[in-house]
Amino acid sequence: MGDFPKYLWKSYGSFSGNAPGISDDRFKAAKNGTSVPLKIQKLQLTDSAVYYCALRPTIGEGKTMEEFEERFSSTLDSTLRSVPLKIQKLQLTDSAVYYCALSPQ
Repeated sequence: MGDFPKYLWKSYGSFSGNAPGISDDRFKAAKNGTSVPLKIQKLQLTDSAVYYCALRPTIGEGKTMEEFEERFSSTLDSTLRSVPLKIQKLQLTDSAVYYCALSPQ
């Protein structure tokens, strides 16, 4: 609880597999036509979570990191304990739900 989002499984080209540290005997996913069922075995209380599926690269199809950095920016405001997201030159394709994932240091 209170942990930041992590990826469990990824697939690209002919490769697919669990993220490092994610147990293959408990978490299994595989492409099945147009779906990717996630199977969790030996459930534990700590498995309670919201699981997300990203079907495309999270910075947008056909976009480069440079294009992303030109329009999207955020800066930590330690006084307000917030990280406002600023999007410039808004496009219809920017319509989305945006999540903030912080990593402990």
